[in-house]
Order: sequence, then C-alpha cells, then structure tokens
Amino acid sequence: MEMGVQQQRHRNPKLHTGTQSAGFHGESHCGKSDLTNDSVPLRVELPESCDTGASEILPPHIPQTNNMNDARTQSATDLGKAIGLLQEWYMLDENCIPSVYRLQPIRTHFRDIYSMDPSRRQHARNNWSSSSKKLYSILQEYAPLALSKETASNLLQTVIECEVKQGLQTKGPPEDHCHWFKRYITDIQYNLSTEKASDYTDVCPRKPEFNKPLYEAHTRFLESIHARLRHTNIYEYKVSWGRDGINPHLNRSHLFYTQQLCNDFQKTSIAHFNRNVGSQTTKRVSEGRSRSQATKNWVKEEVLEHVHHCQTLAAFFIGREATLLNLKESLQDSKQKPIILLGAVGCGKSALMAKASLLASDWVSGDLRKAVRFIGITGETRNIRLLLRSLCFQLAEIYNKATFFSEDFSELLNDFYSLLEFAVEDRPLLISLDGLEELSDDYNAGNLSWLPRELPKNVYFIVSMSVEETQATLKKVKEHGDILHIPPLSSTEIEKMINYLLKKDQRKLTADQWCLLLEACSACPDPLYLQCAYRESLNWQSSTPVSDIFLPQTLHQLYSAILTRLEREHGGELVKKVAGLLTLSRNGVTFDELTDLLSLDQMVMQEIQQFQNVSLSKFPLVLWIKLHRDLKIHVVECRTDNTYTFNWAHSALKLNCLKRYFLSKESQLSLHMTIASYFLGKPTICSGESSNWNQEELTSQPLAWVFKKNAEVNRVFNLRKLNGIPYHLLRSNQMSTMITDCLFNFDFLLHKAWGLSIVSVEEDLKATMMLE
Repeated sequence: MEMGVQQQRHRNPKLHTGTQSAGFHGESHCGKSDLTNDSVPLRVELPESCDTGASEILPPHIPQTNNMNDARTQSATDLGKAIGLLQEWYMLDENCIPSVYRLQPIRTHFRDIYSMDPSRRQHARNNWSSSSKKLYSILQEYAPLALSKETASNLLQTVIECEVKQGLQTKGPPEDHCHWFKRYITDIQYNLSTEKASDYTDVCPRKPEFNKPLYEAHTRFLESIHARLRHTNIYEYKVSWGRDGINPHLNRSHLFYTQQLCNDFQKTSIAHFNRNVGSQTTKRVSEGRSRSQATKNWVKEEVLEHVHHCQTLAAFFIGREATLLNLKESLQDSKQKPIILLGAVGCGKSALMAKASLLASDWVSGDLRKAVRFIGITGETRNIRLLLRSLCFQLAEIYNKATFFSEDFSELLNDFYSLLEFAVEDRPLLISLDGLEELSDDYNAGNLSWLPRELPKNVYFIVSMSVEETQATLKKVKEHGDILHIPPLSSTEIEKMINYLLKKDQRKLTADQWCLLLEACSACPDPLYLQCAYRESLNWQSSTPVSDIFLPQTLHQLYSAILTRLEREHGGELVKKVAGLLTLSRNGVTFDELTDLLSLDQMVMQEIQQFQNVSLSKFPLVLWIKLHRDLKIHVVECRTDNTYTFNWAHSALKLNCLKRYFLSKESQLSLHMTIASYFLGKPTICSGESSNWNQEELTSQPLAWVFKKNAEVNRVFNLRKLNGIPYHLLRSNQMSTMITDCLFNFDFLLHKAWGLSIVSVEEDLKATMMLE
C-alpha cells in the first residue's frame, strides 16, 4: 500500500467496470419511482465487465460566482444535466425487491464495445470513459446530499479500501497476518503540475491542486489503518519526487528505495510463512505410523467435505415428496439388497440422496450411523480403490476397530465387506454413494462388481447413477440391487421451486417473463435445467422485453447459449482454453496451473492484447476473476491432491464442452500434451512461435517441497505433479516420455511411492501396459 490517493484503476470496483462489475448498494427512503425523487430506495448496479480504457476520473466541479442568482441558475442547470445523465444510464428495475436503479450494460449506448474493428471498439471505449467520469463526478458530488455521508462513503470507496477492510477482518489479530508497506512522497505537493503527478495522487484536472474530497477521504482511510494495526507492522519509506516521478532507472535514491522495499517485503513474507509452517509441525514419528496417521487425518477432512456438501444440498431441497416416500418404503423393505437410484443427467439425484441421507435417521430404528460420499466432490472418490480405503477408515472409526488397511484393491474390498458385518441392530449402518458414473475406469469400477449384492443384516446401501436406460443396461444394473427411477419434476414442483428461489433472492418477474421461464422449465422438467434457467433470469430487468429473452428448451442447448454469451463478453479463445483446462485436467485445475497455462497460450494472450489494450507476459488475474464471477454456479472448488481445484459443477457441462471445443481426438491430445509438459517443467508455447513469457514467472513444480529445521527434514509431496504427469502423458500417447520420465526415473518412483504408495506406481505401470 502506498501513500497517495490511487488513480482510476484503483477506484471502487463497483464503479469501475474495468476492475469488476458486481453491484453496489446505497439506500435512501422515499415514495415515487423516479430518479428525480430523492427519497426512493436507491440501489445501484453496474454494467457487464468490460475494459473501459479510462485512465482518470474527473473530480466534481462546483462553479463559483459572486452572484447568488447566477449560482442558483447554474446549479439548477448542472443538476438538470446530472439527472439527465443518470436517467440515460440508470433504469428502474422492479424485478428486485425493493426496486433498484440499475446501471445499464455498456453496449446499450455504445454497441461497438465488443466490435472486432479495433478503431470502432476504441471509439466506444473512449465514449464510455467520458460517460463514466461524468457519472462518478455526479455520484461524488450529490451522493452525500441524497444519501447519508456514511452511505456515500461506502458507495465511493476505492478498490484498495475494499481489499484492506477484507484483509483486516480475517480471523485473529490483524498483526498476525497484515503488514503495511507505506510510501510517503515528501514533496509531491510542490510537483502537482508535472505530467506524472496524477499517477500518484488525485489532482484537479485543470489546476495543480489536490482533489480535496478524495484527498480527505484517503487521509481518513490511512488513519483507519493506523487505528487497527500496530506500528511494528507498518514499514514507512520516505522518498522525494524525481524528474520522472518515481523512477529507479533514473534516480539512484529511488533505486535504493525500491531495493529496500523489496528486501523488507521478502524478509517479512518468509518470516511469516516460516512462523505459520512451524506452528503446524508435530513431533516426528516412525514412517509407518506417520503414513497411517496422515491417512486418518485425510479421511476426516474428506468426510467433513462430503457432510458439508450433503447439508448444503439438503438445505435447498424442495418438493419430491412422492419420490422420498417411495425411497423410504424401499429402504425399509430393502431385503438386504442395495437400492439403485436411476435418472437422467440433471434429474436431481444428488439433492435427493442428500435429503434422504438426512431423513434416514427417522426412517430406520436405532442409532443410525452414516457414511456419505458424493463422487467427484473430492478428487480421490473417483478412484474406487481410494474410495473404498476412505470408507474402510470411516467404518473402523465408527465401530472402534483397528485401522491398518492394505493399499491393495482386493484386500481393501475384503476389509470393506468385513467391516459391514459390525453393524448391529441398535447401531445400524447407512452407506450412500452418489454419482457412480463419475468413477474412473480403474479396476473396472463401472461394472459394479465391487458393489455387494447381498448386504449383512442392519446395513442399508443407497447408490445413484445416470445410465442409458436400455433394456440390456437395466437388466445388468438390476443384478446388483433394487432399481428406483427418479421421475421428472411436476408442474407444481416447478412453480414451487421457482417461487422459492425468487423469494430467497428477493426478486420477482414480470408476468410475461414468469410465463416464459415456466414454459421453458416445463419443456425440460429437470432440476439442473431449472437451476441454470433461473440463474439466467437473474440478468432480466423488469424493462427487458420477452422478445429479447431466449431460453433453449434442452439442457445441452442452454449450456451452449451460456458459453456463447461468455465468449462474446470475455473472448472466445479465453473461454475455450479455460473450458478445456476444466474439462481435461485431472480432477480440475488449480489457480496457479490455470494462470500459468493461460499465460503460455499465445492465442489467449494475443486476444487479451487486442481487446484489453495491454501487453503482458503473465495472464492478468482480474480477467479470471471476471470470468469466474460470470460462471457463477457452473464452477466449484473441489478438494484433491491436498489442495483445491476449480472444476465443473456438473458432468453435463463437461460433456457439452467436449463436444463444443474438443470434438476431435487431436485437440484433446494436444491439450493433454501441454499440461504434461507443464508438470514436467518443459512448458510449450501454445498456438504461437514467439512469447514474452519468462519461465521464472511460472509456478515451481518440484516433486516435493522440502523444509529443514535443525536436523529435522519435512517433505510436502507435490501430489498434483506425481499424479498429473502419468495421467496426461498416457492421454497424450507419449509412451516413450512416460517410460523415461516416470516408470524408469528413480527419483520420480521414489517420491511417488513415498508420497502415495507402491500401489499407485503399479497402477501407472498397468495403465501403460494396457495402452501399449
């Protein structure tokens, strides 16, 4: 953080669409629905994300005159212009409760904002830049009069204020996690007329003076930080103005300042990191016992992930009373056979499983113990061996049995069957497994041979899956348990769900919009389609005519429409690449992997340079934030490989992206090859011959991170690399590289056996032999 008011790119993201365009809210109370009425509840929303190219926001200008009558006339004229501009850009949206004035999309008045013609696009940006400056000036001048000063202050706070407030609110004392590197330019007030001054502080546009309102607001902001943070966490640097502002290339004192700042930041960060790592270390134990304890801890964390997901799904479960009743009766009369829920993609299997898992305690007598897994919520559940190992540890914990299990699949399966026998009448057991179609091909998990056909007494087993309901498939599935089909939503359930969502989000729709949404959901009566269609309806304003609204009548077509909109607003190459990484990466993609691989894609970087008017070697974080925000419910964070990855929320969207972007085998092979090369530390430049990237800017990918403290050495294994290299090499048909860099690489084999298990190495070997 630096001393000096920030320029426009640091303004409130709620006011500057180049940063982000989430809505901001301020309220004043009144009666009429009119912008000229100062008592209407006012809640202001922003246009869609778009780089405006604006570099400065004009400060408010209040004309001075000695003639009071002239002043009143001038003020009335200015007020009329201000109201006119507000009415041009803000429209009353009665779909919100209470009603809001919403800032219209930029393309409403400047249709060339997404033009492929650079000159037309730049002209539209310049026009929007001018309008945004005027809007900001109006809000800055009149918001304190129309709203309370506190509300106006919150409305106009800068990006850095938002970030600092969020950081200071983190759990624990601020001194434990907050450090302030504060620069103070001692003589900037004498250099406000220079060209560079506006880069460091807010200057009035036509005279060399501080913008007083912004300067005072920034001073209050600095004082608020001083009040929250100890002086030991504040590092202050005084520097004088130079010929070119602050330039270490031209001024030796500036070079000394930047070096000192960087050194202090590095020392502080390393000390902070080491302190946190040191506080989490435990006493060293034997290797075998350490591995067993680590597995126990991992299982406990995984169980919590699935329990939380179960509770979240069940909390928003609506309707389906008849289906729940059928499931209850089937469970009570299960005759020691598993119950298999079958339904189409998006029919609501997961929500039904979650609700049934919570209600089962009322359906079954005794102190029911439960083990719930939603396959895909954690990456390890996709592997049947790891899934069984996790269940074995949980069942052993439930019934207080020994917790030493083999890593071998056959032995784990026997252990799993044996543990089921410990369920007794006063402590029966329910195992719920959702989404069996998400299981990988390892150990032929898809044929369900691992699923017990006959259950011990006091054991209940519910699984769900999506399959093509052909006669042959149904006959095969029926061999493993009793089938219960999940019906589509009824018209009553559809209305009930939409009304619930509208009430929860404090929204309503016009009569025509309601009929259109209801008609679309009735044509595709699945909960997933309803959820996606409803999310699209959040973009509808009360003034939006139904002629401008289109809701395709199948889930596949709806996903295609959503992707088309994202391509238009964020760039086709960017959306395609992100979709590819989410679709083809093993169990999703981490943030660092995503930004690194996007940085290596020249088509993506050229698109950014063309549309954002910037030339960067590293993919800008703000563009992912915008896209992630617009993806909304379609992307989730999943726990896998001791970290978190971004992944599609539903397999239906994954299949849609495969058909849309990677229909050919060659395109899939190419992306798998790119990801494999990245993990191997040999990144390839995609779709281009030249690049500005620097390998030092990429995230380090060692086999393990080593921490040494005195004579003790601790290793954190890079499971993303240990699992990712074989996975992507095999799927890109790089057999020779697989053999040399994995199967006959002692260092790799040692780390994989050490960090995972010998069985994991055997799985890689078997997978390679099968492909060859």
